[in-house]
Amino acid sequence: MKKNKITLHYDEDGDYLEIYFGNIKDGYFREISDKYFERVDAKTGKIVGYAIFNWKFPIACYGVKNL
Repeated sequence: MKKNKITLHYDEDGDYLEIYFGNIKDGYFREISDKYFERVDAKTGKIVGYAIFNWKFPIACYGVKNL
């Protein structure tokens, strides 16, 4: 069974979460909605990750503290 690497990066100042599958490659973001984006590999066109803006906002709305 092949194991795939998942990388998470969170920028607290920008409240921005990135999720990458495999190694980070050259690519671009494609908007899914106003705060969700897909990261697309420039060579293959495959989705290789996601980005979420305002990550803490929904959590704060539901009363979860100190994420």
